[in-house]
Amino acid sequence: MLLTEDVLIIEGGHAQTTKVEYMGGHMLSDMKFLTDMTSETISQESGQAGDRAWSVTHSRSVGTYGGKEYDLTSREFLLMRREGGKWKIAMIEWADK
Repeated sequence: MLLTEDVLIIEGGHAQTTKVEYMGGHMLSDMKFLTDMTSETISQESGQAGDRAWSVTHSRSVGTYGGKEYDLTSREFLLMRREGGKWKIAMIEWADK
């Protein structure tokens, strides 16, 4: 419900260009991965201009997923837009720091 229909999701050099594509693709594995990680926010910045807002979060995630140990430092960029008085996510980019 928080994603726009035309959300752009960029992760690991791959892009998904709709909510339907993400939901049918990486969403479930992303959710499972995140539940197995312990995450700590290192820094976060945000801003707003009219009906657009953004957030950049640097974090560290540690845990085991699929039998593999992870210790990741990453950046998450969110771009949100106001639609019908509600904020929705229009773009997500996840990248290794």
